[in-house]
Amino acid sequence: MEIDDEKKVTDIHYYYQQIEKYSAIKKEAFRQKILFFQNILLVSASIVGIVISLHKTNSQHLCIQLVFLLSIILLSLGIVCLVLVLFDFSTLEDRSANNFHDEIEESMKKGIQCGLVDTRLRKSTLFFEICSYVFLFAGFILLISYTGLVEFKQENIKNIKKEKQIEIIKEIKSDSLTTKQNIKKHD
Repeated sequence: MEIDDEKKVTDIHYYYQQIEKYSAIKKEAFRQKILFFQNILLVSASIVGIVISLHKTNSQHLCIQLVFLLSIILLSLGIVCLVLVLFDFSTLEDRSANNFHDEIEESMKKGIQCGLVDTRLRKSTLFFEICSYVFLFAGFILLISYTGLVEFKQENIKNIKKEKQIEIIKEIKSDSLTTKQNIKKHD
């Protein structure tokens, strides 16, 4: 397969320009990702704080309390994972600068041109990113389940109270009839 003469690059500066474009695009992509993670972190931490402050522990079954506790634990783990991911993103530029510095020193010692320096995210960062998604999603699902369980319990309590009130009213009516009949017999 032959390459057209028009597409052949003879000037090495072309490659440096392309590397600069690539670096600028990658930097912008990382900046957008950092903003995304910061927004998720802010929302998640706010939700955990609000839910904990509004939570009532009185008269709830152990199962409902365990669902609440598990949802808070999962949300908290998701928040911690997000913080670790953001920390690695915040140190990425510093690691890139250090790698570039090392490459320049090595090039100067050997008397050659600098090579391409590409600093990638750590594998642990990718792991924590996936974990944060899983923990936050599972935590929100459990939080929704907790809300449903609390509402279901309150509906059951209301229905039980209504049934008891109806029974009491029936008993009072039957007692009043019996009392009226007893009074008539005594007369």
